Amino acid sequence: MNNNKKAINKLTLSTLINKTKTLFMFVSIILVTFMIYSIFSIGFSYYDNYQTYNLRSAGTTSQIMMTNLTKKQKNKLNDLDYIKNIGNQHYYGRINFENSYSDSQIVLSNYDDIEWKEDILPTVASFEGNYPTKKNEIALSRWTLNKLGYKNKKIGDYITLNINHQKQRFNISAIFTDYLIGRDQKTKSANVAAATFYFKDHHQEINQIGNIIISNMYAKSHSSLYQVTM
Repeated sequence: MNNNKKAINKLTLSTLINKTKTLFMFVSIILVTFMIYSIFSIGFSYYDNYQTYNLRSAGTTSQIMMTNLTKKQKNKLNDLDYIKNIGNQHYYGRINFENSYSDSQIVLSNYDDIEWKEDILPTVASFEGNYPTKKNEIALSRWTLNKLGYKNKKIGDYITLNINHQKQRFNISAIFTDYLIGRDQKTKSANVAAATFYFKDHHQEINQIGNIIISNMYAKSHSSLYQVTM
């Protein structure tokens, strides 16, 4: 009989080593693939978050902003092929604080349908309720609610506001989160561009601006103090 035990053992060992190498290679490929996937996922997630942050900080998706345009000028803009849409934002006044030296102001803003849906809405978060339609309906940012001392108010509740030295009662139709206050604690968002330009034109330095959205019905019964077209 041939004594081939050593040869069999050697062949068995060689086979086990090759299988072990194959297993390690297979596991290595899986790990490398997972690491590459994780790196790209984190990268894309960071990019998306960065884009969202920039959009919310800017307060608008619009690329161009003009103030107090006439109807004739707006019509000429509408005739330009490279302009996708044109929206209008108006400033209608402010809430009167007891402390007249406050560097914070709560303003009344109104947006037409294009301005709200195309330019402003994508920049806010957690919008709950419905855009105000009735004369006594308003939508408020959560920062504004806190600033006014109405932190616990909910949609459907009524609040009384002192607007342009006149007390008026409103129904809350919507609550949302905006990003008006930047890291330097100053408002630079186009959510309230009309109010910001108004203050600048009147040489007023307002650091923090809170936003209240009024309905078109309320806007029609009051005079606009400033208009911005985007």
